[in-house]
Amino acid sequence: GVRCIVSKEDELSNLLPAVQHAHNNSQHFSPRIEALIKTAGYGRRGLRALTGREVYVVRLYLSGLTINEIAQRLNRSKKTISSQKVAAMYKLGLRCDIELLRYGMEAGLTDA
Repeated sequence: GVRCIVSKEDELSNLLPAVQHAHNNSQHFSPRIEALIKTAGYGRRGLRALTGREVYVVRLYLSGLTINEIAQRLNRSKKTISSQKVAAMYKLGLRCDIELLRYGMEAGLTDA
């Protein structure tokens, strides 16, 4: 799964700590990503608004799998998996993957 995230807009000095944390299999977010996570907001409808398949796709995505890998694993098209992820984000009021990551962490959908 995803353990370390840096932004391409981060200073180069933020890259070495991320690599060290990844090597040690520990979690690390660059300062820019930390700020985005803290300021991200989302709706309050919760997981009950999602179908079982949407929850499963989100869990797989948050574990570090790509849309392509999820599609292969579930024997579905990339478009179907992408649509299920987008539908889940819409129902939760999430606008970007950073918000999805934050929600997933708070809802216990990820090990991160």
